[in-house]
Amino acid sequence: MKRFIYLNVFIVSLLLLVSVKVSAYDFEVAGICYDVVSWDDMTCEVTFPISFIYTGNIDIPDKVVYNEREFSVVRIGNDAFHRAEVESVSMGNSITVIEKTAFKNCEQLKEVIMGGSVETIGDYAFSNCRQLKELVISNSVISIGRSCFEEAGLEKVVLGKSLENIYSWAFGYNLNLVTIYSLNPQPPRISDDTFHNVVYLNATLYVPQGSVDAYKNADYWKNFKIREIDATGIDNVQTSENVTEVARYAIDGKHLSSPQKGLNIVVMSDGSKRKVMVK
Repeated sequence: MKRFIYLNVFIVSLLLLVSVKVSAYDFEVAGICYDVVSWDDMTCEVTFPISFIYTGNIDIPDKVVYNEREFSVVRIGNDAFHRAEVESVSMGNSITVIEKTAFKNCEQLKEVIMGGSVETIGDYAFSNCRQLKELVISNSVISIGRSCFEEAGLEKVVLGKSLENIYSWAFGYNLNLVTIYSLNPQPPRISDDTFHNVVYLNATLYVPQGSVDAYKNADYWKNFKIREIDATGIDNVQTSENVTEVARYAIDGKHLSSPQKGLNIVVMSDGSKRKVMVK
């Protein structure tokens, strides 16, 4: 009798597990899974797939249409790309939040083109993305969470002009990080362990014109070697209202050090993207 009861419990548990997995996401469009966030606002978020893993180059659109209903894509959900085999990600400008652990342990991720409306990047969102050498944080971003880019392999990062808070260990153990641009004239709030001591010792921090003293007097920022941004160089980040180019990529997501014949994707200092045909 007990064996029969145990068997029934096992079968019911298995059916519940299957039921949960089948309903793990709400709908799928063009190989990307989504959950509805709000029916009133017709919004959705990118979520984790159950029967496959995301691979290659991912282009997250501003809007998706499913069964004649149009949704705006406003978030990348928790664990959405956790351990995915993606190499590059391009985000639409409707996304406002990248949730915690969204891209954690994406060991093949090399390029992230962030949308111009992202305001919050959650804890551990890009931790252990060890091939992510360069990154532009959109000018819309206000907050970077704890351990967000810990052990991400970064060598160069551009911090947008709206950034206010960078939490503990956000850039921990990026020991090869040697170039940092901070576009906010007012130093964002950081802690002593936001960056590793090796980065404080070896990196050069570039700040807007007229802001050097503010950073030299700010807690922990003052640990860096600080330089004023040269607003005349075409390859430098500029702080005027006119947006400028800060990174360039080939159509396959490969970083370009200079314009290359064919279609180029140009990332601007406000986080927007432009497609440019080079002849």
